[in-house]
Amino acid sequence: MKNKAKKQEKKKNQTGSRDWYALILFTVILMAVLLLYGRTVEYDYTYLDDNELILKNQHILRHLGNLAYAFQEDVFFSFSDAYYRPMLTTSFLIDGQFGVHTLVPFHVSNLIIHVLCAWLVFVLLRKLTQNRHMAGFFAVLFAVHPVLSQAVAWVPGRNDSLLALFVLAAFLSLLVYMEKKGWFFYLSHMFFFVLALFTKETVLLFVFVCMAYLLLIVRPQNVWRIIMKLGLGWSLATGLYLIMRSIAMVHPIQYSFREMFLSTWISLPALLQFLGKIFFPFNLSVLPTMLDTTYLYGIGVVLLLTLACWYKRKTLDWRMVALGGVWFLMFIIPSFIRPNADIMVNFLEHRTYLPIIGIFLIAGGLLRGAAVTSRVFIIAAASVILLMSIVNWFHVPHFQNRLVFWNNAASNSPNSPLAQRNLGAMLYLDGDKDRAAHYFRKALALNPFEPMANMNLGLIAMDQNNLALAESLFVREATINPYYANAYFNLGILHYKKGQADQAAAAWERTLQLDANFEAAYINLIVLLYENQRIEPAKAYMRILRSRNMAIPAELIRLVGF
Repeated sequence: MKNKAKKQEKKKNQTGSRDWYALILFTVILMAVLLLYGRTVEYDYTYLDDNELILKNQHILRHLGNLAYAFQEDVFFSFSDAYYRPMLTTSFLIDGQFGVHTLVPFHVSNLIIHVLCAWLVFVLLRKLTQNRHMAGFFAVLFAVHPVLSQAVAWVPGRNDSLLALFVLAAFLSLLVYMEKKGWFFYLSHMFFFVLALFTKETVLLFVFVCMAYLLLIVRPQNVWRIIMKLGLGWSLATGLYLIMRSIAMVHPIQYSFREMFLSTWISLPALLQFLGKIFFPFNLSVLPTMLDTTYLYGIGVVLLLTLACWYKRKTLDWRMVALGGVWFLMFIIPSFIRPNADIMVNFLEHRTYLPIIGIFLIAGGLLRGAAVTSRVFIIAAASVILLMSIVNWFHVPHFQNRLVFWNNAASNSPNSPLAQRNLGAMLYLDGDKDRAAHYFRKALALNPFEPMANMNLGLIAMDQNNLALAESLFVREATINPYYANAYFNLGILHYKKGQADQAAAAWERTLQLDANFEAAYINLIVLLYENQRIEPAKAYMRILRSRNMAIPAELIRLVGF
């Protein structure tokens, strides 16, 4: 009886110790995130996607009743359907209930999601490595790692942190299901898998991570029966997703197998660049390209990992290393796929948010049996976390506003026409038109077909009353970029200035065909129709404005009469 009582007391003490450790670790993660990223709540738009996703769609995001739109439209609510991201839009809708005229609630949500992900990294690694100290180190490292800062400081980066949140929850549900069985944990896994799928379609490769876990780590006798049971749920979830996606994506961008393979093959060297930034994040950029990023750090990492595996060959957990490798590759390679292999791709660093956990698993396999509570390990771990925090502290401000953001992009990616063009756009918005024109021409020198560069030069020409040049540039933009609504919108303004009412109306009608939520096009068209005594068509467009809950200027209401 005494021995039983001692065992129960020992178990109680261990449980209490675990509870205190977990509470302290969560507090450390929370304080680290607030210290490094708390200032981001005041950050403004970068004008890389956030203006399209949030600023442009304020009339949608302010009403939670528009939730159905999240599942019925492309994430940009555009004519050319590129990305189906219902959960990202849903999260923005929730944020919008706290205000759409400020980014504060959107940034706060990014911080909350990052804290939750860092905590789930701890829970996952503690289960897989059976070492809470090692898991705690990697969780804090995840919280402060500068290569992940884009997913936290840049609002659209949430798509990857949201994906990680659902994937980690789904994987943990699978781990518990394998321990305890039962329908609750099976359905929990499927529930989070569905949420992840409606966040980003690349989660389909998560299936291979789950299979690798079952075949490498668990290895139950009935493994194929379990895989078939899981496969049924994955298939049903995928079928639901594909049906809803096909309904929402009316004009999807087409990806041929050849294009996907070719773009992935061309981009494979970027694996070295991502690895280099994970281990040595000293050449970070808000808009990195393969051409402007060094391979040296990545080559060094491969050599170090190879040496570490050879040195630890007798003690390393090769199954954990293999699982980590599968995790990293399955979540990083899909970011290389794009429809046109000839366009320079940007290897944005937030794409490492989920893959980096695979690197932690590899490190966990290498460190098996290491004395992680020794003074040497604690000092080394603390030094790494401190160094990463310092690098992060100086990198995060690059996301504070559009001009700082694009200055960093153009400076660190001089061969990116997108970076040069958008820096020009930011300068134009700030009234520095001469410098803006310089960067637009620089973008076109790098890529004569760079979208929006001709249109922006056309705006400068129109501001200078050179309407002939402006018209030629707008027409060229529409030819290069036929689904770009702004090109037709500005062409309409030009025709209006020239007194060509019919041409202006046609251009704005084309604008609305491409983007049914283009408020300014509605307003301009209503004014034009009213000026030309076409009262009923003007009122018809007013009714559309009202039905879409768009803001209607008071002077427009007075003009039209209702």
